[in-house]
Amino acid sequence: MTLPMNLKTYLEPFAALFSSLPPPKRNEHNPLPAPCQKEILEAVERAQMNLFEQRIGDLYWDMPPYLGMHYTSQFYLFLRLLDREHTKLDVERLRGLLLENQLPDGSWYAIQDANIPEGDLNATFLNYFFLKASGTPADSAPLVRARGFILSKGGMAKLSAFNKIVAACFGNYDWEFMPRIPYFVFNKAFPFNHDDFAQWIGPHMVAIAYLREKRFRRFIGPEFLLPELWCDRAQEARIRRQIDARDRLLPDEADQKLIRFMLDRQQPKGSFGGYTLSTMLSTIVFDDFARNRGDPDQKLSIALERAFDFVEHLFFESESAAYLGGLMDGHYWDTALVGIALLTSDIDLEALRPTAHYLVENQSALGGFGYGHDFWYAPDTDDTAEILMFLKPFAGEPVVDRAIERALKWLLSLQSADGGFGAFAKDNVGNWFLNRAAGALADSADLFDESSPDLTGHILEAIADHGHTRTSSPAARRAIAYLKATQSPSGAWWSRWGINYLNGTGAAVVGLVKAGESPHEPYLCRALDWLESRQNPDGGFGESVRAYEDEAWAGRGVSTPSQTAWTLLALIAGGRAKGAAATSAARFLVDELQRDGRWSDRSTVGTGHPCIIYMNYPSYPLTFPLTALARWAKAVGLKVKSGAKRN
Repeated sequence: MTLPMNLKTYLEPFAALFSSLPPPKRNEHNPLPAPCQKEILEAVERAQMNLFEQRIGDLYWDMPPYLGMHYTSQFYLFLRLLDREHTKLDVERLRGLLLENQLPDGSWYAIQDANIPEGDLNATFLNYFFLKASGTPADSAPLVRARGFILSKGGMAKLSAFNKIVAACFGNYDWEFMPRIPYFVFNKAFPFNHDDFAQWIGPHMVAIAYLREKRFRRFIGPEFLLPELWCDRAQEARIRRQIDARDRLLPDEADQKLIRFMLDRQQPKGSFGGYTLSTMLSTIVFDDFARNRGDPDQKLSIALERAFDFVEHLFFESESAAYLGGLMDGHYWDTALVGIALLTSDIDLEALRPTAHYLVENQSALGGFGYGHDFWYAPDTDDTAEILMFLKPFAGEPVVDRAIERALKWLLSLQSADGGFGAFAKDNVGNWFLNRAAGALADSADLFDESSPDLTGHILEAIADHGHTRTSSPAARRAIAYLKATQSPSGAWWSRWGINYLNGTGAAVVGLVKAGESPHEPYLCRALDWLESRQNPDGGFGESVRAYEDEAWAGRGVSTPSQTAWTLLALIAGGRAKGAAATSAARFLVDELQRDGRWSDRSTVGTGHPCIIYMNYPSYPLTFPLTALARWAKAVGLKVKSGAKRN
């Protein structure tokens, strides 16, 4: 379900609930009443119906993640930079959405965290830039308020590196203040090259390297100049003089090699790396090169059109992410999560057999599974783990068995030396040279792909499903040792890909128990006790992004269905399904569904890059709660299958 566009109105009632610590503790002696059999059946059938309504072609589900409307504002700026008019973007619609959702202090949210009352500097910068550039008067009340917020946070000088790059492209920031990324980093013959960064860095970094090397800028008009966003006017004037005085460099033969490198890596659906931002940065590079060196064989023009098709589809055609800044296609991930939820809630296997075959047909050549379109070149461990769990009930078919065997082999090959798993690579921890080459980008993205407890927990759960447990598998024993070593003193685990300790602890506990660890082990008892101590009075669980910067916020925040589900799954695995905490959590999920007809998260629960970027996943509140509620019902002796068949 797409959150209401008027996020300000939607979130303001919740913002004050968690403005101070600690939150009220649930009374363990007065748990909420357990859902009855009738309520469980109704909730499960309603949740299943919500999922089947979104099925595409009787094969898969597609609910793209998104980053916020400021990425749509950025898209407009790039369109103008490229002098491109034919687009699906409705400028007035975007303007109206932004003005409707501006906060009283002039800022905009980057993410919907009901625990944080103020907006984000970088999101506000991009939205301000769009509004001014698209014709909103600079002295209008919305821009005056936004400008005041930006200056109160330090102005242009405090933007992230990615947004300084956006500013520099229009002449609002001096490239000399951004470090150069040498082209030889993109040569595999060099000992330290782009493949040593996290998978998501390379596609962005190659375009940024060109823009910085050429000191690219394009002056379009006064409405695209932002001198008013500098706090230090003397510094602004000095930078402006430097920009005006310095001729930008034109493309040369070295750039031509870089262009070929980029063209060779355009993915089948048109993206560069699978991401919308890296794809848009690449279009700027191609456009600049073509304007200055020509495009006789039209390769650049063709690449540009394919790139725009990819971006515009995600930005404007998705029912769940239109105008919200779609990041990438993730429909294999969505499909696996939906499939697991439906099978856990006892949907007939035959209803999902075509889906299982569809995923098998899209297995990567390496053996793993990718996140979605244009990730065939880069399968990841988490998708592979979830798809392995979904495919297990279909084992016995030769084509499925072969897919499972290949996926397991690939997945186990990605285990890092520390025993944990990263997302796309093993032992991807960087070194001094790579940090020096791209360290300035660290405020905009995580540069490396280190092991994380949440992924390791998911992978333990998946490989245990296929026979790799503590007693039978060295890989499982190493993963268990990694999780034991990374548990925090409180008993919780940090999470790289979901917010935060609730997600990490939930994934770790489920994986450890599935792999053969006893939930009565003291370290797991500490984890389960910690989870129960974080329950809110409404029976749910929630956590703010603040937990990434301040551990005092660990497990604290407005309740969300997704975070409640992650916690409930751990309590069930830990043998506490009949306890007060699990019962109240199940009650919360049923009540939320009865109230709104479907689950939706009041706060963002997905992590793009800790402390930097957070992401909305529309599939999460539709899938994890159904999985958790179905498992809880079975654990306490209630049935979940109503007898209805869905085809």
